[in-house]
Amino acid sequence: MLAWNRAETLLDDWGNYPAEERNVVWHHFAHPRLRSLMLNWEQEARTLLAIFRMQSGQHLDDAWFTSMIEQLQEVSPEFHAWWLLHEVRQQRELPIAFSHPQIGSLHLQPITVQFSYDQGLYMRVLLPVAETDTAAKLLKLMCEQSEYEDSSGAK
Repeated sequence: MLAWNRAETLLDDWGNYPAEERNVVWHHFAHPRLRSLMLNWEQEARTLLAIFRMQSGQHLDDAWFTSMIEQLQEVSPEFHAWWLLHEVRQQRELPIAFSHPQIGSLHLQPITVQFSYDQGLYMRVLLPVAETDTAAKLLKLMCEQSEYEDSSGAK
């Protein structure tokens, strides 16, 4: 994870993690806070892992990649068990559902863009699902936090 916006920090602030842990796959399996927020964590994690495995063929000689897989197998029993299944997938089908402690259920559709000039660089965008009130909830929470920051001087 190289960059994120303010709305993303409402789910989890990537800035709170060391740079080596700012990886979406690592984050799904190694950080319990995200797991506790996701209503469909197992389905989402298995989908993410299957997409990750599909892309892994391009990185078999990459020491960092191999090390991350080994570390994930150590820190996550689910990753270890599911990695051995060799499931692959090219794309996701369902939105991610969250239960945010302040604003309730959120439904976000992840969209992933791969850059043609750097095949290893992806941009993931979480879009509020149109048929839900997710966009309004996120906007309200961001406004409330801005008002709090303005009045308290906190950032």
